[in-house]
Amino acid sequence: MMSRFILKRLSNILFTICLLSLFLFFLVRAIPGSPEMVLLMNRGGAINNEELTIIRGELGLNTSVFYQYMEWFKNVIRLDFGSSYQSGLPVLEEILSRVTPTLLLTSVSLVISTLSGIMIAFYSSLHREQKWSGFISHVAIFLSSLPNYLIGLFCVLLFSIHWRIFPVYGNDSWVHLILPVFTICVPLIAVFYHLFRQIMEEVLESHYFEAAQSRGVKNTILYGKILFFPCLHGFLTIIATNIGSLWGGIIVTETIFAWPGIGSYIINAVSVRDYPVIIGFTLIMACSTMFMYLIIDLLLRWTDPRQRWKERDSEW
Repeated sequence: MMSRFILKRLSNILFTICLLSLFLFFLVRAIPGSPEMVLLMNRGGAINNEELTIIRGELGLNTSVFYQYMEWFKNVIRLDFGSSYQSGLPVLEEILSRVTPTLLLTSVSLVISTLSGIMIAFYSSLHREQKWSGFISHVAIFLSSLPNYLIGLFCVLLFSIHWRIFPVYGNDSWVHLILPVFTICVPLIAVFYHLFRQIMEEVLESHYFEAAQSRGVKNTILYGKILFFPCLHGFLTIIATNIGSLWGGIIVTETIFAWPGIGSYIINAVSVRDYPVIIGFTLIMACSTMFMYLIIDLLLRWTDPRQRWKERDSEW
């Protein structure tokens, strides 16, 4: 049953990628402006129809859009996303050369946000009758409404320009990671706190938890197995639903702090109408996100006893 589930999900991912590639290819070309105009302006040449026609031929834009898509899709099957209009290098090579700083920033931010959200929600749930617990909830609502760019600009102004504690840009050492991670984690922790606390309070108010507490079960078992294990399914679901917003926050944060990752690179590609980079980046991120959802779905099936019982019943 598990293999059948994986095959079904992989077929859905493949079908979604095909539709997404078709949609992106035609949507990007509907963006106002043209890459040949940007290239001609960067070269400093005279803007005339003859020069534009030559550049369009060099970029392969002098044929029909449908023919361009068919040729491009044949190459994508071989993992060839084309070459950047600006650098002339393969898109996949350009993205892979910048993926390590982005993965570092993503993994550190996600781990810190998840652990911090769980710990704050745990202590707040245990003391939900006290006033400071309500104060934390109000602060979390305020922080969750702040956009990443506002937090990033505030960090630059306060910690880099005014106090000169942390550097503004670069990734030369772990110190350069502090402000970008803080910018991403603040609103994400606030969101995780609210959602994690709701899940924990449902378990704390349940009859089986009260029965275990009244029997004098040790705290390590009471909170570790009886509280956290039933919450694990909800935690994974919440993390999965916030992956998309996490990518958006990373792109903005990398641009603000000049972090040499994928985010700042794709922002520049959009500004110069670099079609291969825009489409290739979007497809790669869509594939990675969908495979991440697949992994989380497998974890959800593994942590949910009801799914295992369904598989056993189907086998019988």
